[in-house]
Amino acid sequence: MAGILALAAALIWALVCAIGANLFSRLFGGRLRQTIVGIIAFLALISAPFVDVALGTAQFNDLCAKSDNLRLVGTIASSSSTGLYTESGEWKLAVLAPNQFEERHALSKKMDSLVRWEGGNEYKRVSRLFPIYERPTQIYEASSNRLLAEFKSYHYGDGLFRSQLLGSGKQCFPWTTGHDLYKTVFVFHRSGQP
Repeated sequence: MAGILALAAALIWALVCAIGANLFSRLFGGRLRQTIVGIIAFLALISAPFVDVALGTAQFNDLCAKSDNLRLVGTIASSSSTGLYTESGEWKLAVLAPNQFEERHALSKKMDSLVRWEGGNEYKRVSRLFPIYERPTQIYEASSNRLLAEFKSYHYGDGLFRSQLLGSGKQCFPWTTGHDLYKTVFVFHRSGQP
């Protein structure tokens, strides 16, 4: 279904470009000049969505490459008794087999219960030309309301044309997975005390 919609959008866009190029070329006198201007205008219009995505993606990738902006303010001391680490001090999610879904889910739920996330809905546009947004987020310890970490993530609407037609987009964070972030926040201490 998505393929049919994409094909229909491409055909409609080609038709709009042809009509626009034809109307624009009429502003120039002489049949040869109109033909040359019409071809150039059509090629410029038909390629605009691809150029838009390429330039916007480059700017988004540049922001993501510089987004190592995780600011760690505090940590939560964790021991093997919290269930997040093994007796030897290994991060439990790193040693669990990928197919141990229930235990992974239980650990994720436990970590989520120990912290509170804020600011995740505040978007600020950081590009005038492209739909690229920055989102600041803070993580607090749930029991004490103490700030643990803050960071900015970036969201890109995948080009002005594509985001409007397909609603597609990308995002990047200053870590690979949420569990990587939690490993930074929940620090191993044998006694559970820092």
